[in-house]
Amino acid sequence: TGPTQADEHEPEIKGSPDCENCVKLKGRVKHHKLQIDAERAIIKELRNTLEEQAGKLNEAERMNKDLVFENEKLKKKIRQMESGAEREKVSMHSEQVTQQEQL
Repeated sequence: TGPTQADEHEPEIKGSPDCENCVKLKGRVKHHKLQIDAERAIIKELRNTLEEQAGKLNEAERMNKDLVFENEKLKKKIRQMESGAEREKVSMHSEQVTQQEQL
């Protein structure tokens, strides 16, 4: 693998290959760098997932607004139809009364 972002910020640890402490320290640093790279990859994946979910949420909210709008239109149409039916009923009743009065 190539140099990581952590490599760019941390100086190379110099030390004697014969020194046991230097070798252990280099090993620990390398282990931590690999851990940091793995955590960065996880963060990147989580960020992508979060962005994807945010996109889905936005789409769902848009669809919900559309459905609410359609629902309101239908309610208005139903009220108009009910109102028209009530007027028709009153009109028919008036005609019946008028016809009965004529008899």
